[in-house]
Amino acid sequence: MHPVLALHCHLPGSRAQALSTALAALATLVAGPAMAQPREGGTMAPVEVQGNAQAQRRFDSAASHTSVQVDGFTAATPLVNLSELLAGQAGVVALERQNYAQDLQIAVRGFGARSTFGVRGVRILVDGIPATMPDGQGQAATAQLQSAAQVDVLRGPLAQLYGNAAGGVLQVSTREPREGGAAQASIAAGSFGQRLADVSFDFGNRTLGGLLDLSRFETDGWREHSAARRTHLNGKLVARPDADTKITALLNLYDQPDAQDPLGLTRAQFNASPR
Repeated sequence: MHPVLALHCHLPGSRAQALSTALAALATLVAGPAMAQPREGGTMAPVEVQGNAQAQRRFDSAASHTSVQVDGFTAATPLVNLSELLAGQAGVVALERQNYAQDLQIAVRGFGARSTFGVRGVRILVDGIPATMPDGQGQAATAQLQSAAQVDVLRGPLAQLYGNAAGGVLQVSTREPREGGAAQASIAAGSFGQRLADVSFDFGNRTLGGLLDLSRFETDGWREHSAARRTHLNGKLVARPDADTKITALLNLYDQPDAQDPLGLTRAQFNASPR
């Protein structure tokens, strides 16, 4: 059966004719779809959906990500602390407090701003290896910057994919060995007994090559009881037995036997003798 729309009204003259025409059109719209439906259900044509899953490299996802290129030989700063490379990065605050016992204070979009020592809420990776403890605390000083190639910064909720780091991820990547071998050395000096010496060696070729970088940093500190000493050794061995295979071995040694903490001062102590 088909629906029937019946309306009765009495209007004079042209108004009745116009209303009759409109009601007829309305009846057609209401009854049309019902009349078009078949009495028995039919079979719809199959719909095929195809997808293509490809491997994606780290930090290639659609996220808030920036990469800072590093060249230890031409850098404008001595590359003592990671804060020298993170200055000016959107959403990132890296405070270098000249206190090597407490290390840097790094905040990404507010995460980590309340940390009194170390880095919390931001995960630190060195060549893909976590430098952050399971409780979320890490130290940026463990990354050797003189032999680094770039520093990647990942912000936002996608950082949760990397573990206990809701605020962001910082990854320091060691450069590739120079083919044919090379050697370089650098020395930097500053006020209050700050000294940094670095030497690196590259060897081998594309099939089998490596690098070894050794740095030594010392400072007497601006305040009393704020001296620090640390030694860093970073090694990388890369083997390519064929065009589709790459094997990388990493060695990272960090020794900081002396890192004094001058502690805080009250306003009266600061006014009397800030050092």
